[in-house]
Amino acid sequence: MEGTGNREQGTAVTFELNPAEIRMVLPLEQGGRKYRVTHFVRRPEYKELLAFRAAFARTMERINGAAVWSDCREAAAETLWNAIALRVEGYTLPEGADSWEQILWRELVPVSHKLLAADLFQRIGIVKPEIEEAFPLGQKSQTVYLEVRRDGLIYSNLAHVLREPGTHHLKEFRRINDTVLHVGGSRSDKTIFPSHLAELCGLYDELIVRVEGYAIDGRAPGDALEIAKWMDALHKEAAVNALFTPAVMIEDAAAGESEPRQ
Repeated sequence: MEGTGNREQGTAVTFELNPAEIRMVLPLEQGGRKYRVTHFVRRPEYKELLAFRAAFARTMERINGAAVWSDCREAAAETLWNAIALRVEGYTLPEGADSWEQILWRELVPVSHKLLAADLFQRIGIVKPEIEEAFPLGQKSQTVYLEVRRDGLIYSNLAHVLREPGTHHLKEFRRINDTVLHVGGSRSDKTIFPSHLAELCGLYDELIVRVEGYAIDGRAPGDALEIAKWMDALHKEAAVNALFTPAVMIEDAAAGESEPRQ
């Protein structure tokens, strides 16, 4: 079951990994007017997210000395949204139509709305600690805390416990993020910055120990294999990035260096 809380403001208890549907509210300002539309979608499948992110890959092509950047995010968002959309609210029927069954409503929803809805799937935050503490040497695992908004609720208790990465894991993470593709030609030179979602999910599956704050059909997830099977791919990506790229608080570090030594 979904966690309880007040719509748009409440804090949820558990994040359901296999929801019957996902409710996405989009407050919009467009053409000098305000709108509030709601999209109901199913959970995207892993292969759909891979295709979506692959189309988001940026390409830089040099043509006559000029750098031209491009991607296919609009087409990718439309393809994903058309596949997962269940129904919409907050829209009026076009003139002459008496019911939603009479129209191809998926084709009529503006692409800009589909792109906004697709972007909501990728808004996963890292919960920042409130206090400083001594780092425990010799620990066998680290915990990453994520915060996600979905269905009008805030899920701020999502914990991923992962094994402490070794040198080979760090090397693999760097290799993944440094990978670019170069395609040379007689008239242009193209550089492709591919999606790394599949590789980062692979690292997550190798390192995950357990999770907290999640549910699968209303029950707590079991072992690491079940977590790897059901965990949202974008949550995997966020957790791995947080694990391998510890944030340094530059201002705090500078303040610490300026303090007189005893």
